[in-house]
Amino acid sequence: MGAFRYRENADELVQRLRAHGVTPAVTRDGLYRVRVGRDLDRAAADRLAAELQAAGFETYVAAQR
Repeated sequence: MGAFRYRENADELVQRLRAHGVTPAVTRDGLYRVRVGRDLDRAAADRLAAELQAAGFETYVAAQR
């Protein structure tokens, strides 16, 4: 969903996502990365992305590493 230099910016996105009923995860690898839908199959991930886009979020679906 997003990658941020500052934790506060990641936390703001986390709160917005939670307000839409989504449980995000934050990881840090130099940047604070906010992700959702980690355990979803591709079709479910695409549906979640479409729902979030309709709510005004910018999304993309990435394969897990």
